[in-house]
Amino acid sequence: MKTHTILLSALTLGLTGCASMSPPDSTKLSSLPVVHFGQPVPEDGDYVLLFPAGVAIDTPVTFKGDLFEQTVREVVSVKPVKDIYVHKLWVSYDGKNWMDAAKSIDLDINVVLPGYNHPKPGFVLLEMNTKQ
Repeated sequence: MKTHTILLSALTLGLTGCASMSPPDSTKLSSLPVVHFGQPVPEDGDYVLLFPAGVAIDTPVTFKGDLFEQTVREVVSVKPVKDIYVHKLWVSYDGKNWMDAAKSIDLDINVVLPGYNHPKPGFVLLEMNTKQ
């Protein structure tokens, strides 16, 4: 399994929204439990989700449908290059300074299928970069 240094999975879903309020209070967030991605989240309360640097995040990729002989599922493993804390639509790299995730991370998804205009293997590219 190939390891990439881009972050996928739940963080991707968190970036699709748009936060319109001011950043959360860092003192309040520091009192919340920090849950490492993949661990159970509190059932009765708020929390901060942590994607630790260098720790693999397995993300399944599936191709299925009646055009294929069989469903194919592969797991892509990605590792963040630095700690990434997520609280709702906010992101932090130190757990103290919070930013609107949609405004602080560029997300580009490109899917090219093989066909007449692309008569070679297709590809799926997900690229995430911090905005400078």
